Amino acid sequence: MSFLRRRGRDWTLAILTLPSREAYLGQLVQSLAAAVDPARTELLILHNDGCEAVADDARARLEAQAGPVAVRFLRGHAEPTITRGRNALLAACRTGRIAFIDDDVTVHGDVLGSLETALAAEPLALVGLPSLQNDGDTPDKPRPDTPAVEHGPVRWMPVHGLLCAGYTAVLRRAGGFRERRRFWGEWTELNLRLWRLGLPTGYWLGGAHLRHWTAAPDSPTRNRARKERDIVWGLLCTALEYDAGVDAPGSEAFWRLISTRYLPYAFGRGLSAERVFAVMVELLPEFGAAWHGIQADRELARHHPFDFRPFQPLTEALVAGVRRHARRALRRVRVVPRRRYVPEVTFPSSLSVAPA
Repeated sequence: MSFLRRRGRDWTLAILTLPSREAYLGQLVQSLAAAVDPARTELLILHNDGCEAVADDARARLEAQAGPVAVRFLRGHAEPTITRGRNALLAACRTGRIAFIDDDVTVHGDVLGSLETALAAEPLALVGLPSLQNDGDTPDKPRPDTPAVEHGPVRWMPVHGLLCAGYTAVLRRAGGFRERRRFWGEWTELNLRLWRLGLPTGYWLGGAHLRHWTAAPDSPTRNRARKERDIVWGLLCTALEYDAGVDAPGSEAFWRLISTRYLPYAFGRGLSAERVFAVMVELLPEFGAAWHGIQADRELARHHPFDFRPFQPLTEALVAGVRRHARRALRRVRVVPRRRYVPEVTFPSSLSVAPA
């Protein structure tokens, strides 16, 4: 993996977005331009709304907001999904490390320095940074009530969105994003797969942070029409791919979250057994088409070195075992932090975008 140490740019900041979210994307780009070393960084932006190229005027605005940081734009897919978009970004990455960043956040502090310190200090396959909601002090991610094991500045747990960073080659070799997930649950599945492969994930709490601007329009998950179909689809795929039946040992947390969090989120006040069953009936033909792929992934999962179940609570002993495994598995890609880049400008902690 000598390409990971080549000179020049060594970070790709990969952003999946929609044209209607340009104002928020612009704020993110400005915050990145104020925080990262342009000699080492490329912004990779994919408008995930079809095959049309980014309009010239939008491209010019974003390049101006990025200042000296290089920006590269990708064309989308004729049938775009979140997982296809993320895999396109991963495939197009030219650097040894990649950070997937949601378009409705801003970064605050030495974001690359924090990520590099985390990756050098611990055998992390995927690392996130903590976030606050909007311009207040309310924690956003990681959720304070999510089970985790905390050691110093690392909270060992799944990293679900906003900013997820790691080694490009490791994420590719792990299989990237499972495109069967489509519009929901891609980070949940990838985190679970990484832990089962002995490649742990967690949040680095010792440096930079994010702000999550929750009024951004047209969320491809929260505002998507019939999002209950996507959520039920993702839950069923997870149960089948990882053999997480109701009585399977270690699956108690998965089924508890289905009933207390995910189905209420999917259906809202209209949640009922009848509606859940009706959605499952709608999905049956799609499961028929996907069944051979699901069976293949079930077989692969049976050979993973660690047998984590979806949302299984971590313990000190489990984390210690995976860390030992990961130190060996990641020894060729672990990095020593470079001299820290000190930005000339500090990006403000409030947005100029009016709430929707």
